[in-house]
Amino acid sequence: GGVRIVNKEKEIVMDHQIDDEVMSCLLLPNGNILFTETHAGKLTELTRTGKIIRSFDVLAKGMGHKTVRFIRMTPENTILAAECYSHVLREYTLEGKFIREFVLNMAYCATRLENGNTLISGYNPPQIVEVDSKGERVWELSPKDLPKLRGLKNFCEAHRLPNGNTLVTNSIREFGKNNTVIFEVTPDKNVVWQLQDSERIKGIT
Repeated sequence: GGVRIVNKEKEIVMDHQIDDEVMSCLLLPNGNILFTETHAGKLTELTRTGKIIRSFDVLAKGMGHKTVRFIRMTPENTILAAECYSHVLREYTLEGKFIREFVLNMAYCATRLENGNTLISGYNPPQIVEVDSKGERVWELSPKDLPKLRGLKNFCEAHRLPNGNTLVTNSIREFGKNNTVIFEVTPDKNVVWQLQDSERIKGIT
């Protein structure tokens, strides 16, 4: 595990290795990097030169590999941490103060949308939900809405695109023919395109 920066010439300019799983990292507004230390149960801020500035524990600390998946920054400069096996998405300040949480089974990834809502993916059962500030669902997506797609087992990343559609990755645990691994869907749940490449790709998280 670790965090690495590679320049345009494909040269490694910073390589910070740790004896832990780093499930996710992101750039902070100050140029530093925030990353997960999954088994330690904390989020750590690192400079571009590899110096640790600070760390804070997440509420799911103590769950090892199951602690946290994706972390994402919000426009309000808070952190969304998908604490997957706790079945919640938790929001923290940059200093580590807990703000609130959104309940979703196996929350995997989330982003704060321009309208102030939060888009959250759930790994198992596979689902995507958009919730308002009170946690009420205003939009949701599940395999039953997508009968023409094959092999929808586990939704991982979900991103709201500038055109209003949602891009979703699907992780599967076995190779198979014509299973969907990425797809784009409209707000009314029509599939725009999909990538069926599961003979080479077992899972995209």
